[in-house]
Amino acid sequence: MSKITKTELMTFKTDNLGVELQGTLYQGKPVFFAVELAKALGYADPHDALNNHCKSLIKLNSGETTELNLGFYPKGIILAPESDLYRLILKSKLPSAERVQDWVCEEVLPALRQHGSYSIKKHHKDEGSGLPEFRKAKAIEIQAKAIQIQMENVKKIFEWATNLSDNARQTIIAGLINPIAGSEVIPLPLIAEKHYTATEIGKMFNVSANKIGRIANDNKMKHEFRTGI
Repeated sequence: MSKITKTELMTFKTDNLGVELQGTLYQGKPVFFAVELAKALGYADPHDALNNHCKSLIKLNSGETTELNLGFYPKGIILAPESDLYRLILKSKLPSAERVQDWVCEEVLPALRQHGSYSIKKHHKDEGSGLPEFRKAKAIEIQAKAIQIQMENVKKIFEWATNLSDNARQTIIAGLINPIAGSEVIPLPLIAEKHYTATEIGKMFNVSANKIGRIANDNKMKHEFRTGI
């Protein structure tokens, strides 16, 4: 079992969108009930969406949910971190997905990061007071707006470059979001080094393995301690 501490479960509602989400802080980072999140973004089969689009889901058993003060769930629950939130938003076909994104970025995430009540917009009365709480709230709000802008930029890039691989997409998102978040919210994809045998390369170019071997030797591209090039 992971080392966890009790935390406060927060409920967020928006009447305009008809959306309700539950979230909390897990190991100091915002997380959401994953199935609810997928439903809010219009996925007809939330579990299928989580399996296809999410890479960092947190699965808790009933004992962990109780210890975390999240309630008792006999089958456990699935939490979606911020990185999977963005993945689900980008893949959503829901017409109002952008509005859900705006709401989450502008209000929900700042409230979770501040780990207080859902009332960050009410701090305007303290404007100019110089209170640490107000300065922290404003910094979080500015950060959220910056992330929102970058998410729009990500969408534009993906609309323009439609043939990007999943790894390329994840790298772009990480490069735009992580510097603003100040941490590795979106992990960079793991790229495994691949070596090919002379026979494999020969088949790709319809030439003999011997010819590929000679070219590799002439250009010092052959790794003697491996079976590939």
